Amino acid sequence: MGSRMTDYANLKQFKKSQIGGLTKHLAGLRFETPYEATGELWTRIFKRAEQLGMQIGYSEAHGERLDFKVPRKITAEQTKFGKAWLREYFFKLDGTPRSGKRTEYVCEQTLDIAKHASRFEFVGIQVLASNGWYPVQCVPIYRTYDRKGNYFDYAPIHWGTPIIMERS
Repeated sequence: MGSRMTDYANLKQFKKSQIGGLTKHLAGLRFETPYEATGELWTRIFKRAEQLGMQIGYSEAHGERLDFKVPRKITAEQTKFGKAWLREYFFKLDGTPRSGKRTEYVCEQTLDIAKHASRFEFVGIQVLASNGWYPVQCVPIYRTYDRKGNYFDYAPIHWGTPIIMERS
């Protein structure tokens, strides 16, 4: 637990490299002293997340979610990248929604927010567990807002596909 990581608890704005460092730090806790059971690993991750000012949530479809108590700002460069990424992922060049798996289970409101995204916040980390080579994966969660204040959360890449967390 380095002092640089502790400083992350007080950051108001995160750079892309800092978000990457935080996700790698939490996933890397599996390599600290051996653990006997998966429960010990989760306890270690949750304890560290709490030290960083995060609270534990749960995504029914995707497991544990570590949310900052107060969402954090990201840089203007990341916002520009996020807008372009969402447009390219969900929409064709003419602005119509793509067909197929990219939009198959995404509601109209989410597509509308993605099309008119005005700002983003870094809200936390999605912790994904598996029994394969990567027993713990951590991906950042971003909140995407339109100008009206509507939003949805997403983790940009999980095996090439974003995890969309729509509001019900």
